[in-house]
Amino acid sequence: MSKYFPAVFLVFFSFFNFAQAECGDFVFVDGSGYEERTPIEDCANPFNEDETNPFDSSVFVNGVEVIDGGELALPLGEYLAFTAAVVPEPFLADLGLFRQDGDDIEVIDDYFSSGGQLTFSATGTYYLVLSVMMEQPMVSQNSFLNKLVALIIPTAEAYYGDFFEVRVYEFTVIEEAVEEEEIDSLLLQYAPILYMHPDETYFPMNVESFIKDSALWEDGVQLRDVSGLSVQEFESIIESEDTSDMYLAYSNPDTDGAIDLNTAEQKYKDAVEAKEATTTVYVHRMNDSYTDSQGDTHYFTVLQYWYFYAMNNWGQTG
Repeated sequence: MSKYFPAVFLVFFSFFNFAQAECGDFVFVDGSGYEERTPIEDCANPFNEDETNPFDSSVFVNGVEVIDGGELALPLGEYLAFTAAVVPEPFLADLGLFRQDGDDIEVIDDYFSSGGQLTFSATGTYYLVLSVMMEQPMVSQNSFLNKLVALIIPTAEAYYGDFFEVRVYEFTVIEEAVEEEEIDSLLLQYAPILYMHPDETYFPMNVESFIKDSALWEDGVQLRDVSGLSVQEFESIIESEDTSDMYLAYSNPDTDGAIDLNTAEQKYKDAVEAKEATTTVYVHRMNDSYTDSQGDTHYFTVLQYWYFYAMNNWGQTG
């Protein structure tokens, strides 16, 4: 009878351990939508922050110091630099960025060096965690029993172990107000006037809304689904990679090469009602010149106007 006791004890201990974690999970979601959850052990101190630290530190986002309990006005979706200053100089110092999401804490990046760049995708409560080792640690190997228990019992845990000196900066992110750029008077003077048909379904729109509701494909392979593609990531891809065989799927994002006119129309209407899709004209002014056959140089001003449409449904209403 006693030979069954260890198994019963392990099951009971695992259940008991999970019962203690009532404040949510650490949640990691990668670009493909894969999600991993780890229960939070200590709701009051989820990062195992030390009451005192043997160092002085300051952390900065985009050159602005982060004050614990403070508020930062930041641009959303842009890559911003994170830096830390620690005195005296430690053996190791890393940063981690987390976001409060209801009872859960989203793991944005748990270990990155000072000078690393990340983006804020939403406003809300964030935690910038500084984990420090003042001296090089002694390396020891866990016993076989400890490894076995760790595999069998998925315990709740503090995110940073006792071998780190941990300092947490909690702060609130609000969206930075962006001043609208004044449009050149010459561009306004010569802007074409569009006359739309009363039965028109689509109007010129902003590219950002289209990207947000699309998936990225290349040669029949989905590179990013709708939830995994941001405007900033899309810009990074087109600036650094060969995109000649890439395309955005809007009306039917999860199916290669398929167009669903009804779905496209509904998605566009929903985006307009949500004020995500707005009537937009893209403009550009530049100076140019050419030299004629007589050797005379002529200078002129170029005004360019672009209109972007989510769909050309001429076969449906044309």
